Amino acid sequence: MGGPRGVAAIVVIGCALLSGCQVLVDGESGPSEDGLRRANAQADERRAIDEALRTLGAAGALTYRGTGQDGAALALTAGKNGTLFGALPMAGHTVRLAVASGRTFVSAPVEFWAANGSGDPAAYGGHWTGADPAELPLPPSALAPPELERTLRAAAGRRDVLAEPVRGVENGTEVFAVDTPGGGFAVTAAAPSTLTRVSGALLGASGAGELRLETPAADTLTAVRAEFEAELPALVQSVDSAASVSAFPNDNKVECAPNGSCTTTVQAGNTVGSDSTGSVRIVLRAKVSADGLGEQTCTAEAMAAPNAVVPVSCEVRFQVPARTARYQVLSVPTVTGQGISGGDVEELRRSVLADLAG
Repeated sequence: MGGPRGVAAIVVIGCALLSGCQVLVDGESGPSEDGLRRANAQADERRAIDEALRTLGAAGALTYRGTGQDGAALALTAGKNGTLFGALPMAGHTVRLAVASGRTFVSAPVEFWAANGSGDPAAYGGHWTGADPAELPLPPSALAPPELERTLRAAAGRRDVLAEPVRGVENGTEVFAVDTPGGGFAVTAAAPSTLTRVSGALLGASGAGELRLETPAADTLTAVRAEFEAELPALVQSVDSAASVSAFPNDNKVECAPNGSCTTTVQAGNTVGSDSTGSVRIVLRAKVSADGLGEQTCTAEAMAAPNAVVPVSCEVRFQVPARTARYQVLSVPTVTGQGISGGDVEELRRSVLADLAG
């Protein structure tokens, strides 16, 4: 009885030690060559996406470029904390955009304001105006590098991870074109991988198409900071588009000199229905005419406290014939008022310099 038990034990141990022991089952013995290739490609894509998004989240600044449906250019530089400066297409026009210290400003031509129903487009044209980010075709907060990383990680998590990765060449560089339900983006295939483009739809943009991305060079970022800094005094004098302001002329006077110059002076009053308005920009426009000399117009601006009166003057010059004559001069002035938001230039400067340091 003892012998057979010893043989059985030896056989089991021997089989465990022999490298050639196998268990045969029905079906394939392992993944196919095509399956291995696809698995490797999927692993490469996962690595590239993760590396590109980690690099994106750590970026100090990004530059976005694109073209609107009407051909107008988009060029915006975004800092990691939400500072933004550049231009984007809106309603067929190129509109300048600035975001600093949580405040959003736009500057657009007269034609833009006229097309968008402004009651006084000339008063807004060329001036920085406080804006509601929700009214922009592209949400500024979505462009900050950390926020973009979060958006794209969420989008990548919704893609079909079993699909064959799509490789292509864009601008001479091999990329993975990543398709997600909300839109696509591309990352370079070779390490170190970086993000090269993103669908505007993924950012909640309307009509932006594809946006190309690049990390701005140090000298480029320095130039952007300098341009932004130069606009800061104008930003704190931006128009408060939400303020209810009415202005009116009082005590219209016209004084003319023998050389043909005529000065219109009014006492411009204003009423403001918003406590947030820091000051009021008064704009005087006068239409001055004289029989035999024609008609001319002049404009002038002045700053006033809310609900106050300030004198404003503008001048025209007529070509007076070299003879003694008397002319009756008529001036018809109109006055408009804009609420000015105000603000601290140094606060904005600190925000811009810190966020666009690179």
